[in-house]
Amino acid sequence: MKCEDCKYWDQIGDFRDNLDDMVGGYLGNDVKCIGFCMRYPPIRIQEMEELFQPNRYPKTLERYWCGEYESKKPIYPTLEALDLKPLTEMILIDGGIDSVEKLVDCTPKYIKGLRGIGSCAYRAIQESLNKFGLYINGTMDGEVLWIIKEAAEAEATADAAVREALGIEVVK
Repeated sequence: MKCEDCKYWDQIGDFRDNLDDMVGGYLGNDVKCIGFCMRYPPIRIQEMEELFQPNRYPKTLERYWCGEYESKKPIYPTLEALDLKPLTEMILIDGGIDSVEKLVDCTPKYIKGLRGIGSCAYRAIQESLNKFGLYINGTMDGEVLWIIKEAAEAEATADAAVREALGIEVVK
């Protein structure tokens, strides 16, 4: 639980050579990098107004820590926690997807390409992931819009078929 693993920390120094210049002095031999803590808004520093940088985030070393720590890495539920149908879960495992972490990294095309994963099973996978605030790679925006568009087109097609069967003309 150190700054370097916190989601609020942004590294600004990559190598030991540049660090002494960045903080203006000796840091010690065990320092790897330095970064900004962005947990709260920048702090106003009057001495920096002349340099047109009056607001700064606090600089911290990667080894520091505080009580506000939150991990950069999401904590994934188990595949069983998704509560998928046993057959769907078995197909995923046979396809090399044995964890939710691997599942969210897959493309929709890969998942849909697994033998036995139809549109219903794919939708069930997405809905199960959504309960945990997770999405299949690349689907958060585009896939949701695609599903909405697909549903609207299907509804329009069904509506047109009903009108045609009943002999109702659509006036435009």
